[in-house]
Amino acid sequence: MYYYAMKRVHFLVLGGKRAWVLGAVLIVAGATVLFCSWFFFIGGYCGDPWPGCRMVPFNWHVGLVGMILITSGLGLFAYSARLRMKTDREGTPVFVSAVAMFTLFVLITVTVFNPLISPYDFIRDSDRDGYTDDIDSFPHDKDRHMPTHLDLTVSWENTTTEYVARISSVYVYLDGEPTDTSVMRLVILWVPEYANAHFEEIGTLAEIEGSWVDGVRYQDNAPFGLFGLDDVFSFDMDVFNAQADAHIIDDGDYDVAYFRVTI
Repeated sequence: MYYYAMKRVHFLVLGGKRAWVLGAVLIVAGATVLFCSWFFFIGGYCGDPWPGCRMVPFNWHVGLVGMILITSGLGLFAYSARLRMKTDREGTPVFVSAVAMFTLFVLITVTVFNPLISPYDFIRDSDRDGYTDDIDSFPHDKDRHMPTHLDLTVSWENTTTEYVARISSVYVYLDGEPTDTSVMRLVILWVPEYANAHFEEIGTLAEIEGSWVDGVRYQDNAPFGLFGLDDVFSFDMDVFNAQADAHIIDDGDYDVAYFRVTI
């Protein structure tokens, strides 16, 4: 009986040491991976219309692996402390401390490193499109993560009463949706010679299509319903008697394109 009791004690002690050593290895490995997560990241761009700025150089996928390793190591510490507690009641405080730390890291892992509920936008991915909210221009729209940006070339076909601008070429800097005329808005930046510059919103392209609104008319050409090549803007010379820029703004308030009205 004594032999079997000692054998059990030996098994518990040896098992506890193995768990402790393995737990320590996992914690060290996890801490190393967590540290590296601040270097293995995909950089973002800054400024409108680029999709946000990655101010924190952190890869949460690598960080999550590190947290899982640390949490697993703490779990083995708790298991080791439990085995020790069976042979030595003085090990109870160690067991309680190990369980507390294990529980804390579990909570951190499932909350802070959860892309659905994380309080940090460089981890949170609200629409689950693979782009964290800090670089997602549309964090609640799964179909878009960056705005459309077009570089336009305009051909002028002026008449005696109107400045007429035809979109003659379009270069797409960024792919994004939508470009449909129902949500694209025309905003005029007035830069008069002796007054402060100011913006004036004319309306959506669909609202001014074929109609004069505040001295501007828009003609939508094929493909109909989409802003782009061969579309035409007309500007009343009596209204546009100072330098002005025409800005096309999307439904996310991003500047899609602009061109200068030739005076």
